[in-house]
Amino acid sequence: MRSAYAFRRPVLNTYLVRERDRRLARELGLVLLVVVALGGGLLAYTWIHLEALRTGYRIDLLDRQLRELAQIERQLQLEASYLASPQRIEERAVRELGMQQPVLDQVVFWEEMAGGVGGKTAGRAVAGGTAGEVAGATAGGPAGGPAGLAPPGRAAR
Repeated sequence: MRSAYAFRRPVLNTYLVRERDRRLARELGLVLLVVVALGGGLLAYTWIHLEALRTGYRIDLLDRQLRELAQIERQLQLEASYLASPQRIEERAVRELGMQQPVLDQVVFWEEMAGGVGGKTAGRAVAGGTAGEVAGATAGGPAGGPAGLAPPGRAAR
């Protein structure tokens, strides 16, 4: 059943071409440019923010390492002070090396060495030295070295 109103007409405009809308292309390009600019700005902001966070964490790590190294340095300075103390050196010299305090005839006084070079006197100090020279030589003075100790059977120089 065909009706008089339902018929197909052949299309006669097959050679017509739709014209491009230049205004629409400009608007689309402008929107695309704005989206790319905003996306690039957002990416740049995110990158800068992440770098700032990473740098902050690195600074915290380096501060912690600095504190730890400063504490280790303080401990090493205390240990060096303890090990370099005259009492500790004297104790180890006596215990480990068998050193002992020099007797008076083993002590060479500075004045005698300086006088011996000039040809005035030569030899060892005897009881003629002053009490300060004897005390200085036996208590770590110039003749006795840092702790005033001499190896057994040798003169302190």
